[in-house]
Amino acid sequence: MPDYKLPTVIYSQDCLPKNDNMLNMKCYYIPDNYTLVANEKDLYKDIIDNNVFEFFANSFLLECSEDSYIGKVKFASISNKRQKEYQVITRFVGDSVEKYSVHKDIGRKHMQQILENEKAFRQRGLHVWKSDYIDGKLVTPFCDKITCEEKILDDISNGNQSAIVEMFDKLYNQIIASSEQADWEENILYSFYPDLEKDKNKYGIILKMGYLDMIFRNAFWIDDEFWWFDQEWNLENVPAKYPMYRAIVEMYHSYPNLQKIVSVQDIIARYDIGSSLDEIQALEKLFISVVCDKYGLSAGNSLPSISDDSIVNTINRIL
Repeated sequence: MPDYKLPTVIYSQDCLPKNDNMLNMKCYYIPDNYTLVANEKDLYKDIIDNNVFEFFANSFLLECSEDSYIGKVKFASISNKRQKEYQVITRFVGDSVEKYSVHKDIGRKHMQQILENEKAFRQRGLHVWKSDYIDGKLVTPFCDKITCEEKILDDISNGNQSAIVEMFDKLYNQIIASSEQADWEENILYSFYPDLEKDKNKYGIILKMGYLDMIFRNAFWIDDEFWWFDQEWNLENVPAKYPMYRAIVEMYHSYPNLQKIVSVQDIIARYDIGSSLDEIQALEKLFISVVCDKYGLSAGNSLPSISDDSIVNTINRIL
């Protein structure tokens, strides 16, 4: 999917999509969607719920070989919208999940960073689904438990507002627990924006190391506990509100119907993110621009303008 020309995710009969988000799959249309009769993304929920995805998938890949390895890969996806050193392939092979760099010569450091992040989580007392580095790949045992994201989807289906809010609270507590706290004056925003007015209370808790992949999709829900995996990114001296903001945006962007149960405005207010929303959004734009396309850097108009090169160099140094 979305088709055989530019696939970003490949399913098999042994590993089918569980919901219509399909890892934020983006459909594309050439030259545009002017003649589109129906938005296919709106159809996939019913297709998946009725177990007919195999029939309605856009394209099919048939494996034909005498090699004994054939058919062992049950699922594959690629993070292809990143700089080369951060492009990663994930695949399910037998009872294991493998993750490796598309460009192994320049991507090894990024793979090692994931292991370092796992180690840091364990040292802080967080549960981690352990990976091992084997022959240039991160190998993790396959887990058949639901993710925290899937747990929230169940709560959405049941209209369980209190359970959803409780999951957000648990996530925020996990974010706080993931790192020691830094002095408020060490806030990374002050490094990027020297003219930004310093405020001890505005940005809340500052983490010595903020882990940016602490989203519901990257944790299993086991015995009412978060078990983390796939923690790729970190930044020093970030407000705890920043990784929380990323988790909120990811969840509401992926599942807009969540808004009908718990409004995003209420969640933003619950963690006092609104008071520093402009700065948090600017930080997210800077980070994404460095990871995906540093030449398209834009911090928006909400903060004082400084040199783009200075920002890029600072983030690259931290990464």
